[in-house]
Amino acid sequence: MIELPVEVVPGTDVEFVLQTQRGPLAVEGRVVWTAPSGEGIHHGVAFAEPKETDFAVTLFFGERR
Repeated sequence: MIELPVEVVPGTDVEFVLQTQRGPLAVEGRVVWTAPSGEGIHHGVAFAEPKETDFAVTLFFGERR
């Protein structure tokens, strides 16, 4: 999920950069759902390429080290 200030229509291909302590990580995906939040619009994004099973865990703990 990403949060953006404007709504991107589901089905739209997106490219964005995750800022990590290991440096920027470019990813591609497709918006699959949207939902308003208090500050912006939440967007569910399906990655264009499958990620390894521990992708999120690696990012999470990589940021905490």
